[in-house]
Amino acid sequence: MSSVGKVTQVQSGKVYHQIFQAEVQLVQSLAASRKRSAERSATPKSGWIPMMKKVEIPEGEMMSPRQRKWVHSLPNDGVTENPVLYKEKEIARKEKVQENEGAMAAREVQGLMDTIVSKETSTITLQRRQAQKKRNYENALANFQEEIAEITREMEPPILETGKLFLNKLSQSDKNINHLFKKIENDNSLEDYTMQTLLELWDEVAHVFVLQKQEIKALDEALLSLEVSRGDKLKSVLKKYVEIIEKTSYLMQPDVYRLIDKEATVMNYALLGNQRAIAQLSLNLMEATLQKELDSRYRWQCLVDTWKALKKETLMESFRLAMPALPAVLPQLTGAHRLAAAPAHFVIV
Repeated sequence: MSSVGKVTQVQSGKVYHQIFQAEVQLVQSLAASRKRSAERSATPKSGWIPMMKKVEIPEGEMMSPRQRKWVHSLPNDGVTENPVLYKEKEIARKEKVQENEGAMAAREVQGLMDTIVSKETSTITLQRRQAQKKRNYENALANFQEEIAEITREMEPPILETGKLFLNKLSQSDKNINHLFKKIENDNSLEDYTMQTLLELWDEVAHVFVLQKQEIKALDEALLSLEVSRGDKLKSVLKKYVEIIEKTSYLMQPDVYRLIDKEATVMNYALLGNQRAIAQLSLNLMEATLQKELDSRYRWQCLVDTWKALKKETLMESFRLAMPALPAVLPQLTGAHRLAAAPAHFVIV
């Protein structure tokens, strides 16, 4: 037996591995000792001569067929069962049962090896298994990252298509508004329009801006729906790879959960960032639309002011043309006619 006070220096990082190896060898040595003890107690003194087994005696007979065979056979012929060996076996079994547990433990310990020799083969096997587990773990992580990247590639086309469709609608709305204004602004007979026509123009422009605001709201809902779909796909991938990484047996279960939780946290931050970006985009689009609506209102107001100025100029011109003929007409009018005509000319001025 090795001395109790002996101290052995163990390399850093291999303590638990060597303890595990020592425990494995101790268990194997103890099992071998018990097996040898059982073989010694079960081996008959005469070597390979079989023991006599207990059999049932037929009714009306004094001996069983085997017993009659033993009576008529030669002693120790190596074929016939021996009742003496059977008796010795039973005595040994009873003595073993009567033996206390302390004596059994002492005998088992005495049968252990004095020194434990490390088995290089088992160490290499464990290292190979560990290397295989590591490779499986790294492959699982690589597949995990690939599926996450695949989800990103799948989500990009619908997002780009939604944005492109919105930009086309927005550009077409701006063109429609500009066309409505140009149709009247480029008309040389602006003074021939009525105020009702100009009000209808603004109603059409305002309706276009209402549609733009609805498109912005629809864009916001579509992008948020795509982000929800992205989150569901990422959630399913996380659940899938929790089981896959656990089956690799490279990490302990708490470490696997910690790893997946870390990845989920990163994904949640990214999803929240996308939602903030969508909200900011909707706010910027709404502000830009309101600014364009304000500019269009100012443009319409300038058009109305120009129309009023033209109307005023037309009235002034007609009044100036009517002034030279006024002295010739006044003497022919009666006093009542002059009194009735004066307020009308006054209102025109």
